[in-house]
Amino acid sequence: MIYLKVHWSHDSEKQPVAFYCEMEDDRMEIRKVELYADGSLGYANEKRSSGKTTLGALPMPTIAELSASPNHEAHEITRTEFDEIWSLARWE
Repeated sequence: MIYLKVHWSHDSEKQPVAFYCEMEDDRMEIRKVELYADGSLGYANEKRSSGKTTLGALPMPTIAELSASPNHEAHEITRTEFDEIWSLARWE
């Protein structure tokens, strides 16, 4: 499994400012959490979702590919870090 956190710099209040992904080795998302500027969280997995959050239909780009954009800052995180934000999103 791969766990990723991506900060996204933009001016839209309707888009998340960060997202967290749990992915298979083929980089397909299994679970995702989105963090919005107002502090709200959305989540998605294969069975459920909240808000506008959905799983991607294509493999997630690599950290290098994401970080090549001046609007993205990506880094790998631990499963524990992902599970913490997942739990928060599910109980919000």
